[in-house]
Order: sequence, then C-alpha cells, then structure tokens
Amino acid sequence: RLDAEAVLVLLSNGSLALSDNIRESTILRDVQLVAASTTHGAWSKGDFDIVHAGNGRTWLGVLPGHRVDASRYAEILSELNRSGLGAEDEGPNISRRLWYKLAANAVINPLTALWECPNGGVLEHPEGPE
Repeated sequence: RLDAEAVLVLLSNGSLALSDNIRESTILRDVQLVAASTTHGAWSKGDFDIVHAGNGRTWLGVLPGHRVDASRYAEILSELNRSGLGAEDEGPNISRRLWYKLAANAVINPLTALWECPNGGVLEHPEGPE
C-alpha cells in the first residue's frame, strides 16, 4: 500500500496509457503522479539487470487530471539531476513529449526488429538515414 504522501513517477514506454489506468483506478486515483520521458538508452540484460547504453535527456511533468505537491516535485527533479539523468521540468507539456516518444518508438522499434540491430544502429543501417 502506498503512503498518502508517496509520489509515483512513470518513466516507461506506455506512460500515457498507464496514467489513464491509474486515474481510473479506485485504489490509485488519488496518488500523486509525475510522468517522465527520456532519451537515455537502456536495455534489459535480464530480470533486474538493466544496462545504461547511452546518455540523453529526461523531462518531467504532471499530466492533466493528476496532481503533485510542488515541493515534492522539486525534490524529484533535484534527485534525478543528482543521479545523472538530467531532469528538466516540462510542466503540463509532458503529454506532448510522451506522444513524440510514442511516435518515435512506433518507427524505430519495427526497424530494429527487421534489421536485427539496437536502436542506435538504425542510423548506421544503409537505409536508416532515409
């Protein structure tokens, strides 16, 4: 059970759908929720074994219909910056960032499967820059 002061940070593909499910949940609808998007590269080597594969930027914001205490939000930004993720406040525009990420993944992920390469290899593929 989450503490009443807990803040849930969604930093995953699918954050838009997850945030809708959380808002509609009778158990979680009152949770403080922050959404995030990142361009850091990572891949899973196995259960609980994540490889950081490339530096990028991270943006945080509060999605429409959700709330978060301003001081807690500032703490989260600060902690993520200290961790090296370079978090920036995107405010209510985080939805736009999440849609951009979805669009990029909708193009890149099928190409990585077809060309059997990691995300970073798409531009190195002969047809990648096209």
